[in-house]
Parts: sequence; C-alpha cells; structure tokens
Amino acid sequence: MKNLIIVFAVLCSFAISYTAKAQFHIGVRGGLNMANMSVKNIPVATDNKSIPSFHIGGFAEFDLTKKIGIETGLYLSGKGINSEFNQSLGFITVSGSAKITPLYVEIPVNGVYNFDFKLIKLRFFAGPYAAYGIGGKVNSDFSVSGLPIDLSSLGLQNESRNLVFGSDTTSDIRPFDFGVNVGVGAQFKKFDFSIQYGLGLMNVAADNTTGYESRNRVVRFTVGYRIF
Repeated sequence: MKNLIIVFAVLCSFAISYTAKAQFHIGVRGGLNMANMSVKNIPVATDNKSIPSFHIGGFAEFDLTKKIGIETGLYLSGKGINSEFNQSLGFITVSGSAKITPLYVEIPVNGVYNFDFKLIKLRFFAGPYAAYGIGGKVNSDFSVSGLPIDLSSLGLQNESRNLVFGSDTTSDIRPFDFGVNVGVGAQFKKFDFSIQYGLGLMNVAADNTTGYESRNRVVRFTVGYRIF
C-alpha cells in the first residue's frame, strides 16, 4: 500500500510539472461498483453472481492537447463475488453460498480523448490500474439435506469473518491486483459522469497449486466533481 501511495504522489508531481504547459485539474469521484470474478478450475459448479459495492477517491488530470489528456487517481474500491452452488453427494445434497468482498486501494492511469460539444464534453478513456487489498469480509452459508450430517464432517462451516490476504492455503486471496480499465463519460461544467469496465489480469487466487484461478471484474458507475 505504501508503494501505491508513493506511485500516486510521483504521478501527481509529474502532472503538476506540466501545469505551465497544460491545463491541470483535480477533483473527487465516487459511485457504485457491480463486482464479480472470472473463475476457472473450481471443484464444483457454481452460479457466480455480481455484488454491489462502492468506490470513492480523488483524481488528477492534465491536458496534453485540447482533445487528449492523461488522468490518474487514488481510490478505495470494493470488489468480490457471491458464489452459489447445489450439489448432490449420494444420499445428501449440499447447497450454500460463499461471498467474498475485498476492499482495495487502487491507482489507475488512463489516457483520455475528448469530444467537445461546448455545453457537454464526451470523454473516452482507457489504461492500466494497480491495486492492493487492505481489508474485506468472507461470509459463507451452507446447508445439508437428505441425511442428518454435520457440516464440519464435510469440511464446511457457516461463518462471517475478516478476509485474509496472502499466497498460501490459509489465505483467501492475494493482495495485489493488476488490470486495465476502459470507459466512457460526459462532463457538464464541473460535474462528470462515467461508466467503466475493469478487467483484472492478475490471478488473485491465494493457492495456485490446485490450478484454481480467479480474476476481478468490475462495472463502475461514477459521479465526479472538478475542484478546479
């Protein structure tokens, strides 16, 4: 996390150094995340559903030309997945859900292309992001029908606990995430509105020895305000 903050500070300093040559803007943004994960090689078939979360933070943008700019920022962004399953095992049926909701500090660096229609400016943007997990929750709810069997005998338990970041069998997911964002938005005076898609490229599954893979996917709806 400290390294991400240093990177953000360097990017802001770099942008400020261009103030004399280009118009410089800072502001705040926040909104709704619809988060999910792309998963592969899991032992049971699951119905993976999106979960609502949020993002909030600040941004800095400077214009290279009237149409082209570069933008960065520092955000708190919630991601995750809700996996539901129902599986028959002989004389019993096991069903349940497991929801994971990690919270990241995220830094995007986007190239921006603007179409200026005087009252409204349309914005198209894309670029990489880096993120580091700082917290989150794991919630699981399982049930067994058919025979009176205890959940613990199947290696399952109902729980609500803090998420564990790491890279071993005792962890839930890896802390570092990397990917690309692409989006479109509109700016009206000091306000801007956008929708973007975040495609995680990093396998964040904690234990890679099983072949299990998990990558973040986020659709983000954002409202922003430019301070100057």
